[in-house]
Amino acid sequence: MEFVGHKTIALLDLWSLFHFLAGVAIGNLLFRLLPRRVNQDAVRESQYALGYFVLTMILLLAYAWELLEYGLEQGLVGEGVAFWFQGQEHWLNRLLADPLLLLAGYLLSRRFPPVVWPARLIILIWLWRFLFVLPHSMAYP
Repeated sequence: MEFVGHKTIALLDLWSLFHFLAGVAIGNLLFRLLPRRVNQDAVRESQYALGYFVLTMILLLAYAWELLEYGLEQGLVGEGVAFWFQGQEHWLNRLLADPLLLLAGYLLSRRFPPVVWPARLIILIWLWRFLFVLPHSMAYP
């Protein structure tokens, strides 16, 4: 196993940076929107409780995405999508690195809020580039 490299053999891959940036953008969004959805009295009582709730939601979203990604890699929605994914992600990347990077991105956004908008912009550029301009970014270089 490599530390950084192709997703099938490495702990961190090209899309690990995307997971980190998504943690910055999504985590900040959850932290701002969830107080409007939960009991306002509970939010006022403890910002720590809200923080732990958001951490739990981020991990839930991270593992839900990894489960969906696994299905896509298996070809559940077609061989074209499975071909785009170019193989199975290394299990340490899927179960450990990507969710922790999402969590680290959220924690960074809580500590340094000015990084949220640049992260959102980079995510949009990233998705445009790697989904439309270079659609086979998962392949070996």
